[in-house]
Amino acid sequence: MNHMKSLLIYTISHFSIDLACFYFLAGTFSHSIGYSRLAIGFLLYNTVAFGTQTFIGYAADRASFEHWKIAISGCVMTAIGLRLSFVPWPALLVCAAGNALFHVGGGINSLVYSDGRMARSGIFVSSGAVGVVLGVLAAGANIPPFLLIAILLLCGALVYLFCRKEKDCRISAHPSTDCYLSSITGNIRAVIFLCLISIVIRSFTGMNLSISWKTSTFLTVLPGLCAFGGKFAGGLLADRFGARTVGTMSLIISIPLLCCFSSNVLLCSAGLFMFNITMPLTLWGVASRLPNQPGFAFGLTTLALLAGSVPIFFHRLDGKYSIFILAVLMTISAFCVFLSLGPYKKLDDRRNSEFLKG
Repeated sequence: MNHMKSLLIYTISHFSIDLACFYFLAGTFSHSIGYSRLAIGFLLYNTVAFGTQTFIGYAADRASFEHWKIAISGCVMTAIGLRLSFVPWPALLVCAAGNALFHVGGGINSLVYSDGRMARSGIFVSSGAVGVVLGVLAAGANIPPFLLIAILLLCGALVYLFCRKEKDCRISAHPSTDCYLSSITGNIRAVIFLCLISIVIRSFTGMNLSISWKTSTFLTVLPGLCAFGGKFAGGLLADRFGARTVGTMSLIISIPLLCCFSSNVLLCSAGLFMFNITMPLTLWGVASRLPNQPGFAFGLTTLALLAGSVPIFFHRLDGKYSIFILAVLMTISAFCVFLSLGPYKKLDDRRNSEFLKG
């Protein structure tokens, strides 16, 4: 895979951005506003951080903004947000906006330099899961904020030094001929819709899963590690065995593991790993149907994540039928993946040069 240096820098920076944001959310912000308004703060953060990426990505595509400039802006803005922590609500908005900017910049890079494979986007998105968990732990460990500010500025400097020389390009394959994610349904809008529905369901299900065994520091971190592993491996497995097979089977296998054995640490962890495998697959499913619009495509998937997470702020799915409802939803998600993702493993060398245009 080409452009490995930029992938490493963006992946580490993604970890750092999410760590810094959740360090602020679980630390200074939570302590400043009180428990009663905490849900409102998290909802506002999610709305800005996830909901605005669609518009930022669309603007970046239309104006051909270079990915590294967007990512650096996100690093700097998040650092400013941490520095403004003495005014919690404005700091929340600044951190959320910085998070959104970085994700769009890194997301564009992960898609346009993929060499026709899903692995790169999976590796990039995976590190955020660990950053979120460790950020919450860091908030309780009295780590000085200036250390995280320095890390963010260092990440921005690394992006500037090593990623700005990469020539920007756009996904340009025609979905009906050159795209390796050729699907059962040939309608482009239908494919995008099915992928986004799968993401919404995955987000909703993940927010409503009941995990009662997080009783120690390691067990608290473990779900994040499983999410990291699933996203990291998802693209690699899909490139090797086919997007439709890997995506559908991973979701089907995760259903009994998460719905019937959620109290078992080992089986539930395996279910969380399988559950997160489809993340890079559905991202590619959307991006491959939107030629020359990687920023917009990446933003659509985060908007779907937001849509699936919003209900938890108003009502948590519980009761004796909750497991059955989650199982049905996960089955629907698997069916959407089956219809929208093709059986192909990756673009062959002959089509690689046609798939990515400089």
